[in-house]
Amino acid sequence: MVQFRLLLLCSLFLCFSIIPLTQTCFAQEAGIIYIRADGSIDPLTAPISTVDNITYTFSSYIFNNSIVIERDNIIVDGTGFALQEESASGFSGIDLTGRTNVTIENTVISCARGISLADSSGNSISGNNIAPKYGNSIYLSNSSGNSISGNNVTADSGSGILLEYLSNNNTISENNIVNNPFIGIKIKPDSIGNKIYHNNFINNAIHVSTSIGINVWDDGSKGNYWSDYSLKYPNATEIDDSGVWNTPYTISPSEADNYPLKNQYVIPEFPTFMFLPIFMIATLFIIVILKKASNPSRIES
Repeated sequence: MVQFRLLLLCSLFLCFSIIPLTQTCFAQEAGIIYIRADGSIDPLTAPISTVDNITYTFSSYIFNNSIVIERDNIIVDGTGFALQEESASGFSGIDLTGRTNVTIENTVISCARGISLADSSGNSISGNNIAPKYGNSIYLSNSSGNSISGNNVTADSGSGILLEYLSNNNTISENNIVNNPFIGIKIKPDSIGNKIYHNNFINNAIHVSTSIGINVWDDGSKGNYWSDYSLKYPNATEIDDSGVWNTPYTISPSEADNYPLKNQYVIPEFPTFMFLPIFMIATLFIIVILKKASNPSRIES
């Protein structure tokens, strides 16, 4: 009985501890939050914490503030909290100007603009939900060798993802680029060598805008999913049950997705709301085992 009570108490504690504190908010003054080059957070009252000056985590929603990163080789983990603008002041989301090897993950961004990379290289933008109000979701300027993957990208204006001013050799993969009322991805002619594959382009006014660029739109065997493919190529057929259409998807006079996907690319994710029911099922299973152990079967005479 003692074991049972202890297990139940631990189960309740763990169940409540894994539920995100989505309603937790702190009083915040509008402005800019800095992660300084020395690893400090400015202002100290910002709802971001770190114990090692390497991994920085949100502890609350962040309202009406931009975040400016001045330190390299760090991880900024939004832990599912939102960087959100409630005013019309034009806050700019997260600024990675001049940064190297910074990871931005698990954030929800709903500001004037999303994430900006200028003069930056080797950074990772991963697992974010980005829906800015006035500008681009992800903006790259003179930034090369970056990875953009596993994000949900929707821009109210501008482009979902914009590459310009010699933004070369970036990888854009496994993103949902959806419902952009203007352009899903825009690549200026001065940006080349980018690899774009395993993305879902769905219901964008224009999926891609590029002209004479030299970019790659598949990994050599699979490309991207295009929601308008069947309208553009009604006579296309699938290649040997491969999930790939037999007709390339033309992007520009010099570019094509040679292996367009028949179905949406499945982007791996494990929603946080699944942890609680799975944990409860496991707990109940353990309880049953313990109850059986504490009540052994009677020996038949």
